[in-house]
This record gives sequence, C-alpha cells and structure tokens, in this order.
Amino acid sequence: MIRIILDTNVFISAIFWKGAQYHILEAWQEKKIKLVFSEEILEEYIRVGRALEKKYKGLDLFSMLDLITIYGELCFPIKLEKAISRDPDDDKFFA
Repeated sequence: MIRIILDTNVFISAIFWKGAQYHILEAWQEKKIKLVFSEEILEEYIRVGRALEKKYKGLDLFSMLDLITIYGELCFPIKLEKAISRDPDDDKFFA
C-alpha cells in the first residue's frame, strides 16, 4: 500500500474543494492509500483547523482529524541534521 504524508495546505484543500487533492482523500477512504502523520504534523493540522473554524463559523474540521488519527498511521520521524526546505517549518514533512 502506498503511504503518503499530506502538507497542511493539501490536506485543507482536499477537504474544501473537489480538485486533485480531494481525490487523495477519496483514495484513502477506498483504502488505496494510507495517510501517515507525525505528532508535529497533526498539531499543525489542529492549529490550522482551529484558526479556520474561528474564521468560518459552523466549520467542523475535527471530525476529519478524528478519522485521520483513528485510521491514519502515526510515524516517528527521524531528526534532520540540517534544514531541507526553504521554509524550515516544512521540514517536518520531510523528516
């Protein structure tokens, strides 16, 4: 099975729009792929989800986050010796 890690922007886009990102969540639902996340990635999903819920009343991202924590795969990333990405905050997705 293919295991993938979703950048936060891709994850959020997959929830809101029916574009290519949405098909990733469909493939996950159909058990064609496995979503993988670390604690740090999940924390970012939660932080962004809270910010979006404050901005857009009635929005509920946490039901999707619950599904990811139940059916996704928690990984324990390696410690990177040096930054890989131009945006150091994105290094967690490479680790």
